[in-house]
Amino acid sequence: MGKKSEQEKMKTQPELSAGAEARIEILDFHFPAYNEIPDVGLYLKQVVRYLNDTLNPYFDIAITDTMISNYVKLHLVPGAVKKLYYRDHIALFLFIILSKSMVSLDHIQTLLKLQQEQYETKDAYIRFVTAFEKILRNIYGAEKEPLSEPEDSYQKLVKNVIIGIVQKYYIETCFRELDRIDG
Repeated sequence: MGKKSEQEKMKTQPELSAGAEARIEILDFHFPAYNEIPDVGLYLKQVVRYLNDTLNPYFDIAITDTMISNYVKLHLVPGAVKKLYYRDHIALFLFIILSKSMVSLDHIQTLLKLQQEQYETKDAYIRFVTAFEKILRNIYGAEKEPLSEPEDSYQKLVKNVIIGIVQKYYIETCFRELDRIDG
């Protein structure tokens, strides 16, 4: 890769910025509200489809039956009830799937243990998605409002994990855009 002239650099930078902004549908991303998550009991394949439908339009994540089964085997999530997964299972899967891009499953297990000591799954999920969406909009420049200070060390840790997830995704998006421009 040779050096580009200043004129070439200036030409590429606006294209990157405009192209990245056009591709950042991520700002349309919203987690389902806790009460919108299915609680009728879904089989494994239905859970995988639901998770992929929720995350794949925005995040480059392919969720498989094996992944979900492994989270259960590792006791990150309680086992299915008569082969059916419910709202709390799915809320935990969303947290795990996004967090594992930033931290190990061992660390996720620690986070989940801390979470369970302080919050019911519903409350933890609502706090997570609220913080995630706010951090997402801050990092992508759609909001300028400063993030509130976490109430405790658990929340501070989760906030930093979320910041890492979103920044990692942002960086990967920028590099994909650069690859597209360099063709």
